[in-house]
Amino acid sequence: MKVAMMELLEKEPKRYSDLVRELGRPDKTVYVTLAALSDSKYVSKDGEGRYIITDTGRRELERVRFVRLADEEDDLGIILNTKMAIALGRCYDLLLDLRYILSRTLTKSYPEERSEVKEKLVVIRNLLLKYNPSLKREELESNEAKGTEIGLKDLLSGGILWEKRFIKWGLRDRYLHLVNLAKELPEGTVKAEILGSLDLFREVAGKVDGSLKELKAPPS
Repeated sequence: MKVAMMELLEKEPKRYSDLVRELGRPDKTVYVTLAALSDSKYVSKDGEGRYIITDTGRRELERVRFVRLADEEDDLGIILNTKMAIALGRCYDLLLDLRYILSRTLTKSYPEERSEVKEKLVVIRNLLLKYNPSLKREELESNEAKGTEIGLKDLLSGGILWEKRFIKWGLRDRYLHLVNLAKELPEGTVKAEILGSLDLFREVAGKVDGSLKELKAPPS
């Protein structure tokens, strides 16, 4: 309540009764708070018996506001980093899907696409490790190494036709989900790399799911 009281007095001098009314706190609480502020030389009385904020009080109020702003910026930074980590994680998964599609479903040779996916995967992985430090590089690299060794047909025993249907299922929805996540990110490296990956995903995965090619490229 000390800060609230000083902010009121910063606007204009006030009598004790005014402070009780405007703060909406018990009389005793206001009295104790005023006494503490007076002892700290943050407030004093003017010639008319009204309470005023002192120069020392103004400096303290500025300090409090600076600390408050820094805390808010830290909170906003945490929220932003979390959004980036989530978006990068979704992007990483889609690129793994692309690599799987190229190695298991698209039997023809697509050397340029394979190279692009490989390069993008490394970039997104490094950004993901930056914004989600709980992940371990060795584990991600190990998962990537195993990604094309095990086919879905081996795990699900549904045959190659079932495998193709499984891969096709959900590609469009996951693409659109990541597009929406990317829209909330600020301009910068992370957003640019995710949008580039989405464009690559739309192009390559569109060979399996034609509805992807019907979608507009993600806005840059």
